[in-house]
Amino acid sequence: MLKSEKGLRAIEIDVVEGQAGLTNHIEQAVKEIASGGSLIITTPDERRESAEQVSKTFGQAVSQICCSASVGTLILIGDDTAESVCEMLDLFGIEITGELEDGIPVGSIIGGALNGVSVVTKAGGSGKEDALLRLWELAEARG
Repeated sequence: MLKSEKGLRAIEIDVVEGQAGLTNHIEQAVKEIASGGSLIITTPDERRESAEQVSKTFGQAVSQICCSASVGTLILIGDDTAESVCEMLDLFGIEITGELEDGIPVGSIIGGALNGVSVVTKAGGSGKEDALLRLWELAEARG
């Protein structure tokens, strides 16, 4: 489902929708990214699957999207999410180049299909109140 509010575009991927629903969301996300600008890819607040299953399926979906679209900056929120996406993208590592704020590193992906792409990681519960908005602005500025 595509959401748009205050210029922020988001797609919610529900891992319990099955392969057909997942494929539809992936195709929609690739089209949105191709049309320009940034896109938030998220999961529903209410989880009906284990955290491990959600992370694994979400990681697979995001990696497929990233390999099918031109990604300027990848922002990963949540330790399990970041780990799963990085694993699915078969990255060698991340070169840390700075911090948006304490505990929110900014870097570049090393290896894999997204080699050189900017990446920001943030633990789910960390950061100042406006951290997500600042991450969005960073992604928009970097393309």
